Amino acid sequence: MNSTTSANATRTLKIDGMSGDACVTKVTAALKSVPGVKTESVKVGEATIACEQTACDAACKSIDAAGFQAHEANRGKGDQTREENRASDDRKSMSGDHAASSASPRSATNEPAAATGRDGAPPATPRKY
Repeated sequence: MNSTTSANATRTLKIDGMSGDACVTKVTAALKSVPGVKTESVKVGEATIACEQTACDAACKSIDAAGFQAHEANRGKGDQTREENRASDDRKSMSGDHAASSASPRSATNEPAAATGRDGAPPATPRKY
């Protein structure tokens, strides 16, 4: 699987967001719509295709448009385009420490936060005898 040649090469795409047969069908259809791409196999999380690099890039965009996130498995960060680097940086900024330190989702909807005890559990309800 050599991603540096301009001739048709076998390429593995990693695909996030797939969960079952319906997703496999959607990704297969997305790949069939891209000229110059020969689909060898599609399974949850991965597709193997034969194509030139420009068609591989178009295949990733087609899969993204179908609602998934695709990238070539053996393509290093240095080989990515500026657009791919920006998308990768955006995904990183939406996860990790930033997400953990941000306000709870309730605060974004202006709903009052539930009262909690020291351990984060809701306070005990007094018993009525």
